[in-house]
Amino acid sequence: MKIVGVLSAASASNIYVAQFFARMNELGWVEGQTVTYDRQFAEGHFELLRDMAAQLVSLGVDIIFAGSTPAIRAARQATKTIPIVMGITGDPVISGGITNLAVLGQNVTGMSDFNETQHDSQIAILGEVVNLQPNPSDPPKVGMFHNPNNPGKQKDIDAMRRAIMAYSRKIGNVLTPLNAVPVLIPVTKQADVDSAFKVGSLGKALDCKGLIVLGDPQLGLPDISKSVRDNALAKNKPVMYGAIEPVKSPSSDSALMAFGPSHAQVFRRAAEYVNWILNGAAPGTLPVSFETVMQLHVNRKLLTDSRPAGYELYTTDMAFNALFGVGGLHPADKVYAA
Repeated sequence: MKIVGVLSAASASNIYVAQFFARMNELGWVEGQTVTYDRQFAEGHFELLRDMAAQLVSLGVDIIFAGSTPAIRAARQATKTIPIVMGITGDPVISGGITNLAVLGQNVTGMSDFNETQHDSQIAILGEVVNLQPNPSDPPKVGMFHNPNNPGKQKDIDAMRRAIMAYSRKIGNVLTPLNAVPVLIPVTKQADVDSAFKVGSLGKALDCKGLIVLGDPQLGLPDISKSVRDNALAKNKPVMYGAIEPVKSPSSDSALMAFGPSHAQVFRRAAEYVNWILNGAAPGTLPVSFETVMQLHVNRKLLTDSRPAGYELYTTDMAFNALFGVGGLHPADKVYAA
């Protein structure tokens, strides 16, 4: 029976990991019959990943599935021979998982969800529905929630900064340049989110016209993601997510909007890599795949009920359809409306 080590910086309840196991089962890897899983979940405590990876190696697992950049780095440090399959990662070279994309023969392969044009679309959509018009005396700010302990996300931060400045140049002019200001909001625990929405020097989110959540296992922990969602709604701050799963239903526990890949689909595709390797393929013969399918999901019911500042116009059928409807400026792939 094959032994698959699962190394994740997230929680055991993570919906993406659940999709990995579901796809493995569909491929014939039935737990207790054809495969055994050794699960290691750091619950957002990245410092535990190194020892967890070493434990998987000592147990003699046949393969390690590492769900995100911190887990990939820990697995890479623990072994140079056991195959490692990547789940969600940014640039696979910067993340530490792959030495050189052009060189096969390594023990690491799998998926990457990095797509630099995603950031341009995110800020363009956000800029259509919140007031980012030029104001020389008070330039509009766009907040970026990020985990400072995840170095693999630096390229996402840099790409989003460039996207914000490019959008500034696009809608500004010579006399009144927009000069939108990107604001980094570091988050490692729920208290950091709560502080960002409080009046005072730490209340960076309150000064922003709109907010963007950069995907990260820490930010995906239930208490942190709920705090972002609840605080943003209470303070009328529209939030754009980088993966579509947070916009999941018309219910109050859903996010407002997202543009990006389906991380659940990325994890399902990663399971296919594990399947190939368990069936005899060498990881060094399998090139890394990049998830290129981007989707826009919008929770119209939440938008209509909460009416966050800047969204008032888009609660009407005509204006909403002109932006998000079929043939609109940014047609949504999914609208939750009831």
